[in-house]
Amino acid sequence: MRIDQHQHSTVAPQIHNRRILVIDDDPAILELFSRTFVYKNQWIEEFSDLFDLETGEFDLSFELSTASQGEEGVALIQQAVDESAPFALVFLDVRLPPGIDGLETARKIREIDSDVHIVISSAYTDYQPSDFRVVVFSHLYFMRKPLVVAEIEHMAYNASYSWNRNRQLQQELDTNIAYQSWLSQL
Repeated sequence: MRIDQHQHSTVAPQIHNRRILVIDDDPAILELFSRTFVYKNQWIEEFSDLFDLETGEFDLSFELSTASQGEEGVALIQQAVDESAPFALVFLDVRLPPGIDGLETARKIREIDSDVHIVISSAYTDYQPSDFRVVVFSHLYFMRKPLVVAEIEHMAYNASYSWNRNRQLQQELDTNIAYQSWLSQL
């Protein structure tokens, strides 16, 4: 019997978290992300209607939220966790005047949600990736500005896939531990 590599486990339900948060003080960057994801989602829906296809067949859409300051982004992360609808990925600028900078924002985000993937982006070279590794630890990526749409999409697809796969594996592990516990009581 051949097992398709795309077949999903029956132990844990498949999770499809495609929630992205962009924190950047530049309106042009926020518009770039909007054009990249929001407009593409609309195009996918129109395309699927035209050819009578289910949008789920594409699995390409994302839910985009934006914030122009670090504190606002941290509040959105907290709200998402409180509502049990966490973000899979945060694109985060290093400089966010006049409020807290990207490093402090990343630290606060990680305190709230240890699973969210964080992409640090900046046009400046006055920071070191190791500065962020000290406070973020894992699920951390870097992109230099100017941003390229293909790289944004690539990062979004891969980071959200990784977030979803990690969550699925954790659920399977939890299920196996519970099963092993049940067996040991027999």
